[in-house]
Amino acid sequence: AGQKASSAPAIVAGRAATNAVVVRRGPLLFALHPREDMRVVARYDQMPPTRPLAVDYEVSTSETWNLMLHLDAHDPASMLSFSPSPSQGWSSDMPFDTNEFPFSITAQGSIIDSWGYWQRSEIIAEPPPSPVNCPDSCGSLPSNITLVPFGGTNIRIAVFPWTLSKPRV
Repeated sequence: AGQKASSAPAIVAGRAATNAVVVRRGPLLFALHPREDMRVVARYDQMPPTRPLAVDYEVSTSETWNLMLHLDAHDPASMLSFSPSPSQGWSSDMPFDTNEFPFSITAQGSIIDSWGYWQRSEIIAEPPPSPVNCPDSCGSLPSNITLVPFGGTNIRIAVFPWTLSKPRV
């Protein structure tokens, strides 16, 4: 008989543009989810037909988003840890809440100073080529970062530059 399929698909660190990585587990893509700052920029409760709940939002963040992952050259997924535990406020009654998540992946990440905005706009530039030379480009020591399902976010980073080296202390 054939092998039994695993109920927990492996975490895959796939390659994208500029040799950057994306983190997938089964069919799900995972992303960094910085805190969202939401501001109403238009309301539609004064025009017929009245729609008091219809609003347009500007979604932004003031949190650090320009992070690279620290990966092993031979087994990138070995540096990623899946947690099947939901965040504290997650409920199956609100499965697509953008503040709470049913599970997550933890990775080691560092700020990468050379990754910023495209031509002084508010559009994120393409990730720098990987692997990144960490002693030259790291803006912080590695720390744990949490990646959540891409579809449960309004603002996210899902393509990451990566490094094999550790930042200097």
